[in-house]
Amino acid sequence: MVIAYSLVVVKFILSPVSPYLIVLALPGAAAELRDEWLPLTTLLAKDMNCVCVLVYLDSMAKPWVVKDIVDILSVQVLLNTFHAEKAIFLGKSFGGLLAQEFVLQYPQQAISLVLFAPAGGNHDHIERLCKHTAVPLFLGWTADDPSYLHHSKFTRSCTQKDFVFHSELYGGHAITQEYYEQVSQFLTLYKPQRSP
Repeated sequence: MVIAYSLVVVKFILSPVSPYLIVLALPGAAAELRDEWLPLTTLLAKDMNCVCVLVYLDSMAKPWVVKDIVDILSVQVLLNTFHAEKAIFLGKSFGGLLAQEFVLQYPQQAISLVLFAPAGGNHDHIERLCKHTAVPLFLGWTADDPSYLHHSKFTRSCTQKDFVFHSELYGGHAITQEYYEQVSQFLTLYKPQRSP
């Protein structure tokens, strides 16, 4: 199913079982990154009994204003479309920037956060996430990615207990299959339990 809002287009991957958990996957802005979350979200929909929502930026709606997109995700996508108060967020590149901003603005709506090579992923942004939210964070970054942020300094500065950093040597600016297991384990660890 596909729904178009102003600024974003949403595509659903439905779980085969009655869903109760929402995963919002935000890819990078470049056209070649559009479907990068598809393999992982397809696995998650099956394994975690969730609805995976791939959020694409509307290329005709430039310039994008990050706050406007975050507000659309919070109100129109999560609350109005899915009637959900919380979601798991996956963000890559520019989608990582959106996911970070969402969690910083609406931490009460985030169950956990998975970032891959996030735009705006400087020390300050990551530290703000760690210091000002209690949202569990997984950060993946491939060492041969041109945008790679050397992590030794900021991982030591983050005191949040629920912070995981994982890096593969090769893969460039991509979410490679080597990350799937680590992300799945991380999300399963912080998956909320069903109410009886």
